[in-house]
Amino acid sequence: MPDKRHTYRLLQRLCRLRQTEEVWEGAARLGRMWITPRDEAPYRPYISMFVSQGASIVRVQILANAPTPERMFGELVRAMRHPILGGGRARRPKVVHLEDPELVADLAPRLAALGIRCEERHALPTLDALLDEVERSANRGDFIPGLSDLPFATPSLIGHLYELAADFYRAAPWQWLDDWHPMEIRCPSTSDPRYAVVMGSGGDLFGLAAYDTRDDLLFMYRADTSPEEAAEVSSCAFWFEEATGISFGDLDAKAAYGWPVAAEDAYPFWTRRERGHTIPPTLADLLWLEGALGAILAYLRKYKEVCFDGSQPTEMLLPVKTIGGEIHVHLEFFAFD
Repeated sequence: MPDKRHTYRLLQRLCRLRQTEEVWEGAARLGRMWITPRDEAPYRPYISMFVSQGASIVRVQILANAPTPERMFGELVRAMRHPILGGGRARRPKVVHLEDPELVADLAPRLAALGIRCEERHALPTLDALLDEVERSANRGDFIPGLSDLPFATPSLIGHLYELAADFYRAAPWQWLDDWHPMEIRCPSTSDPRYAVVMGSGGDLFGLAAYDTRDDLLFMYRADTSPEEAAEVSSCAFWFEEATGISFGDLDAKAAYGWPVAAEDAYPFWTRRERGHTIPPTLADLLWLEGALGAILAYLRKYKEVCFDGSQPTEMLLPVKTIGGEIHVHLEFFAFD
């Protein structure tokens, strides 16, 4: 903490800066980017930024940890005294808008001594736009899409899917079911079927792949199907990734809502494949996956101890709890023709 004499001298120097009519916006946020040290675990840094509402960045700094109010005051001082290239000349703004009420309470008295008003604002539109540009540049393009980006995916539905995915990972169905145990699954039992296989017996990608028709699934297993032809088959799937493979929106929502993840490499990723393109899943996909995962878990709880001994049924009707209430799911194993 600087002593009073140092603070007084600093304020004197800052007061000599030309004051403009500008309004600045400032914040420190968990960045939508990854830092990947060579010998350490990847982490998301905090981005401290101050911008002029004239749409220019005055200062931006990448920080390993969430900054203290003292650090944010120091960043603001540096922004006034030494703006970044393209941020204009040294100066004092008339007003600073901050989104953190605790930061406003800490900085307001200091800035008042400089003739600067410090005000709380829930929205910082200029900072949002410029920070988005910085993060997109760091990611070299668009962000990974996630369930949180879908308008129809409610937190309760996503949270339940995360719970089912964590249970699925812990149950490790790939130890009992592999590519040669295809399933016809109707969710609910009166609906049209989809055709699914558990992924993971090869020790590479773990999850569940589902095809819209039986012919699509069989086509994937033909010896003469090329990778280009396989990419054209319609399907939806989920599999497990490390955090770096998941959307930042889903990561932030997971932290906010406390959604479970079974392991560091068990963050669920949900997707659909159409005509060679990877796109977000539809609402129908998510509701089907909710029922299908619940049914496979119910099957494993009841029958995994006797899997492959011929005594377990190959067709069954399983009660499954969903966010919309209990449904019955028809699950049937079938042999390849």
